[in-house]
Amino acid sequence: MVLMAMTEQRGGGERMLLHFLQHVPKDAVRLTVAFFGEGSLVEAVRAISGVKVRVVETGRLRHLHRYVRAVATLRTMAQSARVDLIFSWTGKPHLYGGMVSLLTGIPAAWYQLGIPEGRHLSWIDQLTNLLPTAGVVTLSKQAQRAQRRLWPRREVALVYPCFDAEMFDPDRLPSPMEARRRLALPMAGPIVGMVGRLQEWKGIHTLVRAMPQILEECPEAHAVVVGGAHDLEPTYPARLRKLIARHNLEKHVHLVGYQSNISLWMQTMDVFVHASDAEPFGIVIIEALALGKPVIAGATGGPREILEDGTTGHLVPFEAHAQLAERVVDLLQHPDERAALATAGQQVADQYRPARYAERLLRSMRTFMGAAARTQRVADRRIIQAEGP
Repeated sequence: MVLMAMTEQRGGGERMLLHFLQHVPKDAVRLTVAFFGEGSLVEAVRAISGVKVRVVETGRLRHLHRYVRAVATLRTMAQSARVDLIFSWTGKPHLYGGMVSLLTGIPAAWYQLGIPEGRHLSWIDQLTNLLPTAGVVTLSKQAQRAQRRLWPRREVALVYPCFDAEMFDPDRLPSPMEARRRLALPMAGPIVGMVGRLQEWKGIHTLVRAMPQILEECPEAHAVVVGGAHDLEPTYPARLRKLIARHNLEKHVHLVGYQSNISLWMQTMDVFVHASDAEPFGIVIIEALALGKPVIAGATGGPREILEDGTTGHLVPFEAHAQLAERVVDLLQHPDERAALATAGQQVADQYRPARYAERLLRSMRTFMGAAARTQRVADRRIIQAEGP
């Protein structure tokens, strides 16, 4: 049984769930996904053959009576379905799944979609790690190392995510210029693009600050940012617009909001920027590579495990807007380098196909189940030995 708190399709974590459910062999596993509410993601999962969907209304964690009721509902659901593993897609649902495990003895594991260290270590991470856990899955080696440092120590598996190989196949998309025409984007000048939620740690402001320097060398350049606001940082979009106005960039920086046809927007881009701070992985980087886009990404977190600096992409420190501008200008002025990076990047993207991802994640789940079973057998033997004949 998979527990999922998010109900809308907003980012990479939700797309990862869809990829797993679509590509995992249905004859190898019975899947039930319990959502904590209704939404577009729930509807998308309902359309996947062989997957059962349940909706359990949980309310907010501070509403103790709703929490208790939700745990009771999930407990009944897990026992009646004879669930072998409760797998929570992020830490928050494990606050429910871990408690169900404690009450039923069914092993539970969860997906760490962040890097739990420093300012990225939330109270939910700390509380989640205290609950019964057969194992934790992480997206990158850096996240794996950070998770292993938390107490109590847990079994931590690394499973790199995947991308939608059909959606981000450049042969299935119109040409970059035709994509621009369809989206009513400027037909003249290069486009430097970003895709990500409007949160400060995503670094959109870094690209905005880099644009004046980019425009000095490439006066017809445009920056296109695809991504919507986030509930945790509702003021960030307004701050971005003020920054854009302060530098008189209204005609060159375009915040287009959340878009469902991400691949079409990305097809318009000549250079793709991913300026996050300690990105846990960065699926959108793989998507850009698959489309043959040269990528400039943050120098920490998952991007360092995807890109080899100077060979398959470029790495720039967080908020180093001057260095980012230099890299962008260099790529825009040297089409041969862009082409070389595009070829090398597509070879990298080929390693992250959905079927391989689903297979690896399912293997980790089975490993956790086996380890939990062995632990239980040892505990049972100790009880028998303590009780004696």
